Amino acid sequence: MLRVSLETLRVSLEMLGVSLETFGASLETLGASLETFRASLETLGASRETLGVSLETLGASLESFGASLETLGASLETFGVSLETLGASLETFGVSLEMLGVPLETFGASLETLGVSLETLGASLETLGASLETFGVSRETFGASLETFGASRVTFRESSVMLGEST
Repeated sequence: MLRVSLETLRVSLEMLGVSLETFGASLETLGASLETFRASLETLGASRETLGVSLETLGASLESFGASLETLGASLETFGVSLETLGASLETFGVSLEMLGVPLETFGASLETLGVSLETLGASLETLGASLETFGVSRETFGASLETFGASRVTFRESSVMLGEST
């Protein structure tokens, strides 16, 4: 029985040896993987360091940009105040225009009334012109009548003188 036990022990030890060899090979593979992982970590560390510098530079740029934005904000605030002042001035100007509009409307109505009066005067002057034209024609007719009467009188006088001589 000891022999069987020794044989079993030998087989068990051999199996343990194979298992230990497999375990050793696994440890070697794990070691290689760990070495690759360590190299990756070193690369990542270098990248992080580079990125850290880049992030610091980016932060400084953002801080500088923030100051510029703050200055721009102050300028925009001043511009807003200027626009408000301009708006108030335009509002005052609008009120002034409205106040000016009332007299201008009154003046426009007066001009319209004057225009109507001038049209009426023009029509009256046309009527007067037509009357004067008629009067002129009548005067000419009257003058012609007077000439005819004068000529008739001369003829009458001559006739009377001739009649008087004959008596």
